[in-house]
Amino acid sequence: MHATTSFVHGNTSSVHATTSFVHATTSFVHATTSFVHATTSFVHATTSFVHATTSFVHATTSFAHATTSFVHATTSFAHATTSFVHATTSFVHATTSFVHATTSFVHATTSFVHATTNFVHANTSFGARHHELRCTPPRL
Repeated sequence: MHATTSFVHGNTSSVHATTSFVHATTSFVHATTSFVHATTSFVHATTSFVHATTSFVHATTSFAHATTSFVHATTSFAHATTSFVHATTSFVHATTSFVHATTSFVHATTSFVHATTNFVHANTSFGARHHELRCTPPRL
């Protein structure tokens, strides 16, 4: 009977060992499945990180282009302002020249009127004097 008891204990131990092996195998399968899910999650997270990094690079590039465009626009505005100032200065100089020319023309016209008036007076005086000399009998 000792042999039978030993056999039963041996079989029980074998069943327990098999059960433990099955539990261990099941745990290993669950651990492997968890590792595969974790690896898949890591791959998705890495892909998301790469997409986010790419988006950040594109955004940074767009910002750099926008900044460059802003600098070009500001430079163009500065050049336009400088051109406007030069044009305004030229206009002021031209207006000043026009005023001086107009003043000179007025002076010249005034001088011409005075000269004409003097000429008319001289001719009138000469004509009156000449007429007076012609019409007055000589004195004896």
